[in-house]
Amino acid sequence: TEALKWYRLAADQGIAEAQFNLGLMYANGEGIPQDEAEALKWYQFSCEVSIGAPLSCEAPVAFLFSHPSASTHS
Repeated sequence: TEALKWYRLAADQGIAEAQFNLGLMYANGEGIPQDEAEALKWYQFSCEVSIGAPLSCEAPVAFLFSHPSASTHS
């Protein structure tokens, strides 16, 4: 989708809001196949770059607890 294209471009440049929104798109399967692991990856990226910024890092933690299969840890 057009939104996916622009979010991906911005996310690849390290823009936390775009990374978070890309995570939402993967989590909800909006315009792309649902992919919990990919959603978690983008949530984590958004959290890492937004430390000290207003973007909340609660979403990756909440997502991980509600979708344990998305964990990238063995």
